[in-house]
Amino acid sequence: MNSESKKGKYGYVLLAVFVLVLGIAAVIVSGSETIGYMKGPADISNMSGSELEDVVYGEIELSKAFLYGCYDISYNTENGINTPETYSYILYIGDYVSGNAKFIGIEVNEDKIEDMDRIVDESWEAIKAGKPLEEYSELKIKGKLKKMSDDGYTSFANELTKMGIDSSTIQKNTLRLVLDENGTTDNNMFILFGAGVILILTGIIWSICIILIKHKKKI
Repeated sequence: MNSESKKGKYGYVLLAVFVLVLGIAAVIVSGSETIGYMKGPADISNMSGSELEDVVYGEIELSKAFLYGCYDISYNTENGINTPETYSYILYIGDYVSGNAKFIGIEVNEDKIEDMDRIVDESWEAIKAGKPLEEYSELKIKGKLKKMSDDGYTSFANELTKMGIDSSTIQKNTLRLVLDENGTTDNNMFILFGAGVILILTGIIWSICIILIKHKKKI
């Protein structure tokens, strides 16, 4: 085999390896979010902190958690007029008995405000009466778990401080996560995941062809 043929053969091998590596990298980057979305929302009602951090899409029945109050409002500005669009509330979820409950945020649309405010009142009534919240109203929210922004955390912590909760307790028991009712997977992630799968299959087929061609030449 002349040197040009060898260079061509090794070039094809390297290209097949490159395609495989590129495909695997694309799947790794996009796989968690894409697969999490396809699996559907997980019940986060009694999850620990480490479990919550691994969730992509979650849902919660608010009768299983305490809603402390609203800490932020986002506005849609159109023609110089600010209109409330989404509301962020403080949610206390988890196993209260074992001390594993955590504060997280939950962001909902304006059409949920009446229910959310009612559940806030009921949550405080339940806390004062020492009763389980299950005896009160129910409302299920599902969405994407996203990281809480720095500005969001500042508003979140300030609101808890106003409620008489000290800063060390807030820092210790807060997960900087928000269950966003409007959260969806970026379409680019679906595209990247699909492209990764195609590249992996292409790399595998290409590698098999190279092996078969090499084997045929030996025969």
